[in-house]
Amino acid sequence: MDIISTLTNVIKDLISKRTTLQKKIHQDIGLLNSQKKEIVELQKEVIHIEESIKITEQELEHINKTIEQTESGYKKILEAGETLMSVVTENITEYKNIDYKPLSPTFN
Repeated sequence: MDIISTLTNVIKDLISKRTTLQKKIHQDIGLLNSQKKEIVELQKEVIHIEESIKITEQELEHINKTIEQTESGYKKILEAGETLMSVVTENITEYKNIDYKPLSPTFN
């Protein structure tokens, strides 16, 4: 009877271990599937972030071009203003030196 009892106990232990291993496999498969879903969601987020960065970079490029054009136009306006002031200043000095005498009426 000792052998039958020992064999019965070994079989019960093996069945218990099998059940434990089956539960672990089932849990690990559930965890794996959960992690795969999380990876898919993270990949979607990464794609969304990449698209957002691309759009933001395009907007930044557009703003940089606008700033460059505005600064260039502003410099041209300043240069034109300086030229105008130079011409006006030069001419005012010349006109101040002109002696304006009223013309005498000539009566014949």
